[in-house]
Amino acid sequence: MSISVLRRLPLDEEKIKALYTEILEIPSLQGRFWETTSVHVIEKVMEKIHHAMNDPDPFAAEKERQNAVVMELYPRLKSWVEKSTNPLYTAAKLAILGNAIDFMVPQNVADIENTVREKLDFPLDPKECEMLEENLRRSKRVLYFADNCGEIVLDKLFMETVKGLFDIEFVLVVKSVPAMNDVTLKEARAVGMDILRR
Repeated sequence: MSISVLRRLPLDEEKIKALYTEILEIPSLQGRFWETTSVHVIEKVMEKIHHAMNDPDPFAAEKERQNAVVMELYPRLKSWVEKSTNPLYTAAKLAILGNAIDFMVPQNVADIENTVREKLDFPLDPKECEMLEENLRRSKRVLYFADNCGEIVLDKLFMETVKGLFDIEFVLVVKSVPAMNDVTLKEARAVGMDILRR
Protein backbone atom coordinates (compact mmCIF):
# COMPACT_ATOMS: atom_id res chain seq x y z
CA MET A 1 0.00 0.00 0.00
CA SER A 2 2.82 2.40 0.87
CA ILE A 3 4.47 1.97 -2.54
CA SER A 4 1.15 2.55 -4.29
CA VAL A 5 0.58 5.69 -2.22
CA LEU A 6 4.11 7.02 -2.78
CA ARG A 7 3.69 6.69 -6.55
CA ARG A 8 0.76 9.14 -6.31
CA LEU A 9 3.13 11.85 -5.10
CA PRO A 10 5.33 14.13 -7.23
CA LEU A 11 8.53 12.27 -6.37
CA ASP A 12 11.21 10.77 -8.58
CA GLU A 13 12.11 7.09 -8.27
CA GLU A 14 15.13 7.72 -6.04
CA LYS A 15 13.10 9.75 -3.54
CA ILE A 16 10.38 7.08 -3.55
CA LYS A 17 12.99 4.40 -2.75
CA ALA A 18 14.51 6.51 0.02
CA LEU A 19 11.14 7.26 1.59
CA TYR A 20 10.01 3.64 1.26
CA THR A 21 13.21 2.52 3.01
CA GLU A 22 12.35 4.90 5.87
CA ILE A 23 8.81 3.54 6.04
CA LEU A 24 10.14 -0.03 6.27
CA GLU A 25 12.03 1.02 9.42
CA ILE A 26 8.72 1.40 11.29
CA PRO A 27 9.02 -1.32 13.98
CA SER A 28 5.55 -2.80 13.46
CA LEU A 29 6.31 -3.31 9.75
CA GLN A 30 9.31 -5.38 10.80
CA GLY A 31 7.12 -7.70 12.86
CA ARG A 32 8.29 -6.36 16.21
CA PHE A 33 4.94 -5.06 17.53
CA TRP A 34 2.05 -7.31 16.51
CA GLU A 35 -0.43 -5.52 18.76
CA THR A 36 -0.16 -2.31 16.68
CA THR A 37 -3.32 -1.65 14.64
CA SER A 38 -3.26 -0.71 10.97
CA VAL A 39 -4.56 2.76 11.87
CA HIS A 40 -1.46 3.40 13.97
CA VAL A 41 0.83 2.05 11.25
CA ILE A 42 -0.81 4.33 8.66
CA GLU A 43 -0.36 7.26 11.06
CA LYS A 44 3.39 6.53 11.24
CA VAL A 45 3.59 6.18 7.44
CA MET A 46 1.81 9.51 7.01
CA GLU A 47 4.17 11.21 9.47
CA LYS A 48 7.12 10.14 7.34
CA ILE A 49 5.38 11.28 4.12
CA HIS A 50 4.46 14.66 5.65
CA HIS A 51 8.02 15.15 6.84
CA ALA A 52 9.56 14.14 3.50
CA MET A 53 7.16 16.29 1.47
CA ASN A 54 7.12 19.19 3.96
CA ASP A 55 3.39 19.32 3.27
CA PRO A 56 0.57 18.75 5.80
CA ASP A 57 -1.75 17.50 3.03
CA PRO A 58 0.34 15.91 0.26
CA PHE A 59 -2.68 14.15 -1.27
CA ALA A 60 -4.85 17.28 -1.56
CA ALA A 61 -4.84 17.28 -5.37
CA GLU A 62 -5.59 13.54 -5.50
CA LYS A 63 -8.52 13.92 -3.10
CA GLU A 64 -9.89 16.78 -5.16
CA ARG A 65 -9.61 14.64 -8.31
CA GLN A 66 -11.40 11.71 -6.68
CA ASN A 67 -14.32 13.86 -5.56
CA ALA A 68 -14.53 15.61 -8.94
CA VAL A 69 -14.73 12.31 -10.84
CA VAL A 70 -17.60 10.98 -8.70
CA MET A 71 -19.37 14.37 -8.60
CA GLU A 72 -19.44 14.22 -12.40
CA LEU A 73 -21.26 10.89 -12.12
CA TYR A 74 -23.50 12.10 -9.27
CA PRO A 75 -26.48 13.34 -11.41
CA ARG A 76 -26.76 9.92 -13.09
CA LEU A 77 -26.55 8.07 -9.79
CA LYS A 78 -29.16 10.37 -8.28
CA SER A 79 -31.52 9.65 -11.18
CA TRP A 80 -31.04 5.90 -10.65
CA VAL A 81 -32.09 6.33 -7.02
CA GLU A 82 -35.06 8.57 -7.87
CA LYS A 83 -36.33 6.16 -10.56
CA SER A 84 -35.87 3.15 -8.33
CA THR A 85 -38.90 1.31 -6.92
CA ASN A 86 -37.11 1.45 -3.56
CA PRO A 87 -34.89 4.57 -3.35
CA LEU A 88 -33.58 3.79 0.14
CA TYR A 89 -32.48 0.31 -0.95
CA THR A 90 -30.74 1.63 -4.08
CA ALA A 91 -29.04 4.50 -2.22
CA ALA A 92 -27.83 2.07 0.47
CA LYS A 93 -26.40 -0.21 -2.22
CA LEU A 94 -24.56 2.70 -3.83
CA ALA A 95 -23.12 3.78 -0.46
CA ILE A 96 -21.92 0.22 0.14
CA LEU A 97 -20.42 0.09 -3.36
CA GLY A 98 -18.49 3.26 -2.56
CA ASN A 99 -16.49 1.22 -0.07
CA ALA A 100 -15.77 -1.46 -2.69
CA ILE A 101 -14.30 0.96 -5.25
CA ASP A 102 -10.63 1.79 -4.79
CA PHE A 103 -10.52 5.49 -5.54
CA MET A 104 -6.75 5.56 -5.02
CA VAL A 105 -6.46 3.65 -8.30
CA PRO A 106 -6.74 6.12 -11.20
CA GLN A 107 -10.22 5.83 -12.68
CA ASN A 108 -12.33 8.00 -14.91
CA VAL A 109 -16.09 8.53 -14.82
CA ALA A 110 -16.76 5.71 -17.29
CA ASP A 111 -14.68 3.22 -15.26
CA ILE A 112 -16.53 4.03 -12.05
CA GLU A 113 -19.94 3.98 -13.73
CA ASN A 114 -19.18 0.57 -15.28
CA THR A 115 -18.04 -0.81 -11.92
CA VAL A 116 -21.19 0.47 -10.23
CA ARG A 117 -23.47 -0.90 -12.98
CA GLU A 118 -21.78 -4.32 -12.80
CA LYS A 119 -22.16 -4.56 -9.04
CA LEU A 120 -25.53 -2.85 -8.54
CA ASP A 121 -27.40 -6.13 -8.98
CA PHE A 122 -25.97 -7.69 -5.85
CA PRO A 123 -28.79 -8.32 -3.34
CA LEU A 124 -28.91 -6.87 0.13
CA ASP A 125 -30.38 -8.94 2.94
CA PRO A 126 -34.10 -7.99 3.02
CA LYS A 127 -34.28 -8.37 6.82
CA GLU A 128 -31.30 -6.07 7.29
CA CYS A 129 -32.88 -3.51 4.95
CA GLU A 130 -36.16 -3.65 6.87
CA MET A 131 -34.25 -3.18 10.12
CA LEU A 132 -32.36 -0.21 8.66
CA GLU A 133 -35.59 1.40 7.49
CA GLU A 134 -37.29 0.80 10.84
CA ASN A 135 -34.33 2.25 12.74
CA LEU A 136 -34.28 5.31 10.47
CA ARG A 137 -38.02 5.76 10.91
CA ARG A 138 -37.59 5.89 14.70
CA SER A 139 -34.46 8.06 14.71
CA LYS A 140 -34.07 11.81 14.89
CA ARG A 141 -30.30 11.94 14.55
CA VAL A 142 -27.76 9.65 12.86
CA LEU A 143 -24.02 9.61 13.47
CA TYR A 144 -22.33 8.89 10.12
CA PHE A 145 -18.62 8.16 9.77
CA ALA A 146 -17.09 9.32 6.50
CA ASP A 147 -14.24 7.34 5.01
CA ASN A 148 -12.58 8.26 1.73
CA CYS A 149 -12.84 10.92 -0.92
CA GLY A 150 -14.81 9.79 -3.94
CA GLU A 151 -17.04 7.52 -1.90
CA ILE A 152 -18.15 10.54 0.19
CA VAL A 153 -20.26 11.53 -2.83
CA LEU A 154 -22.14 8.22 -2.58
CA ASP A 155 -22.55 8.82 1.15
CA LYS A 156 -24.03 12.21 0.31
CA LEU A 157 -26.54 10.59 -2.04
CA PHE A 158 -27.53 8.10 0.67
CA MET A 159 -27.96 10.85 3.25
CA GLU A 160 -30.01 13.00 0.86
CA THR A 161 -32.27 10.03 0.14
CA VAL A 162 -32.75 9.33 3.84
CA LYS A 163 -33.51 13.00 4.56
CA GLY A 164 -36.10 12.96 1.76
CA LEU A 165 -37.88 10.03 3.40
CA PHE A 166 -37.48 10.72 7.11
CA ASP A 167 -37.13 13.70 9.43
CA ILE A 168 -33.51 13.02 10.36
CA GLU A 169 -30.45 15.13 11.15
CA PHE A 170 -27.06 13.68 10.20
CA VAL A 171 -23.91 14.30 12.22
CA LEU A 172 -20.97 13.60 9.92
CA VAL A 173 -17.64 12.51 11.40
CA VAL A 174 -14.51 13.23 9.33
CA LYS A 175 -10.77 13.10 9.98
CA SER A 176 -9.46 16.12 11.88
CA VAL A 177 -6.14 16.06 10.01
CA PRO A 178 -5.27 14.85 6.48
CA ALA A 179 -4.47 11.16 6.16
CA MET A 180 -4.02 9.78 2.64
CA ASN A 181 -7.36 10.11 0.82
CA ASP A 182 -9.55 10.23 3.94
CA VAL A 183 -12.21 12.92 4.07
CA THR A 184 -11.55 16.01 6.17
CA LEU A 185 -13.92 18.92 6.71
CA LYS A 186 -12.48 20.60 3.61
CA GLU A 187 -13.42 17.72 1.27
CA ALA A 188 -16.80 17.21 2.93
CA ARG A 189 -17.66 20.85 2.30
CA ALA A 190 -16.35 20.63 -1.27
CA VAL A 191 -19.06 18.08 -2.16
CA GLY A 192 -21.82 20.01 -0.36
CA MET A 193 -22.12 18.10 2.90
CA ASP A 194 -22.48 21.35 4.87
CA ILE A 195 -25.50 22.32 2.73
CA LEU A 196 -27.03 18.86 3.22
CA ARG A 197 -26.95 19.26 6.98
CA ARG A 198 -29.24 22.32 6.94
